[in-house]
Amino acid sequence: MFIHPLYVDPATTTMIIQVAAGVVIAIGAFFAVFWRKAKKKVADKLGIDENKNKEVEDELILTDSTDVETAEAETEVAETETADVETAEAETAETDTAEE
Repeated sequence: MFIHPLYVDPATTTMIIQVAAGVVIAIGAFFAVFWRKAKKKVADKLGIDENKNKEVEDELILTDSTDVETAEAETEVAETETADVETAEAETAETDTAEE
């Protein structure tokens, strides 16, 4: 007697692979959480403090002084350009008045 292999559709194969991967990931996540909780309970029972030897640095708030300097420089350039335009307009007006 000859047994024929069953045909498995490619979409079904993909689904089986995804289910298997999901099960493996779920089992791994379960054991990771379980291990972390068990480790913490044992450390609490034994009076072990994980953070005992850790150093905590002060929180530093840094400002980028180059941003302030750049903004000041741009303001100075804009003011200079405005003054140059006003001077050029005044000179043009004087020249037009003198020609008339």
